[in-house]
Amino acid sequence: MAENELLDNPYQTITEYAEELYPNTGMKVFRYLALQPCSLVLPPMPYKNRLERNTIHTLILSKSGMAKSSISQILQEISPHPIFFKKYTPAYLRDELFKYENQQVSLITDDVSRIMSDGDMLKLLEGIMEEQKVSEGTVTGGQKKFDIYATVTLMGVYSDLTSKIQSGILSRMTPVVFTHGIGEQLDVGRYIGENIAKIGNTNGEFESIKKHYQTIYEIQKKDTKDRIMPRIISCSYTSDQRNKLINTWGKIVREMCSTSEETEVWYRELIDAFRFANSSALLNIKNRKLKKISEDEAEIEVHDNDVKLAINLVGQEIKTKYLIIHYEGYREKLVPFGKISRILDNGLESPQELMDKLNNYKETHKELFKNEPEPNLPRKQLPKGRPSPE
Repeated sequence: MAENELLDNPYQTITEYAEELYPNTGMKVFRYLALQPCSLVLPPMPYKNRLERNTIHTLILSKSGMAKSSISQILQEISPHPIFFKKYTPAYLRDELFKYENQQVSLITDDVSRIMSDGDMLKLLEGIMEEQKVSEGTVTGGQKKFDIYATVTLMGVYSDLTSKIQSGILSRMTPVVFTHGIGEQLDVGRYIGENIAKIGNTNGEFESIKKHYQTIYEIQKKDTKDRIMPRIISCSYTSDQRNKLINTWGKIVREMCSTSEETEVWYRELIDAFRFANSSALLNIKNRKLKKISEDEAEIEVHDNDVKLAINLVGQEIKTKYLIIHYEGYREKLVPFGKISRILDNGLESPQELMDKLNNYKETHKELFKNEPEPNLPRKQLPKGRPSPE
């Protein structure tokens, strides 16, 4: 593959393409999904005497009819070894994954409700996301494990947001919640009406995007012949970049915790910030400085733009999780959850402002909340862990 197949500004190209294809939706979803395939082909990050995964896992929730199935198809086309496991049983998925032992796979489904109703499947996915391992029963009744490096993408509707998601899956994934207000629906409707049954071709741009990812996958393979670039095995940060990520994360966490009687644990989200920055750097490999470690391996220098993007994404991630945790009572009401989605689109705000907006919504829509306990009592919290990441 030629080096000129690498895009000059891949993140912008991919997210703008997605937004043009799916107005008022593509950008919201692909701001994370554009990085996810790159996170899969990066090796784990060293952390003291252990390794931290680089993989990004995404949970996407919206109303029905908002292109989740189409988005999952695009993700399958740009991801290495995609497995669409919508109708798989846990046993069948284990068998499929065994074929990819010690390899990279992309697990994708647009029916998260089916996953949530199957305890064995849920446990299997949590093991993959947390430990990058798959447990498999033996003929003697014991358990054996094999390594699998995977990203997980779950898509569903608002009503799929159950306590099972909140108690385990949520802490391991990046949630994306979105809907369309009446104005957005009218805009999208006009776009559909102007383009349906009309000859056009956007395949050329999508083929360039697919080639970009494929070139990165070839670079990251250990056994690639005639490689155009060395394989990236680590990412380097300046002290200033590290401090920006740490301090911004700390500021957001302090604000989130200031309105809570008890404190959620946000260590995983700090690591997510580094995952976002690392994946952004690899996505932009054509525009990043490389430091050769050997003939075929190199370290990539994370750019300030990667850090800026990571700060924006992790802020959105923490805010979304905060609202989901503290407003469980809203989850079964599509209109209030749509309100949450629109609040999330308005930039970072303080927790108190978020709570005031949602409580004001509840006050002006009392008929929706009759006989319902206060949504933030009792609070649902992310699982508390040891004071090390993950």
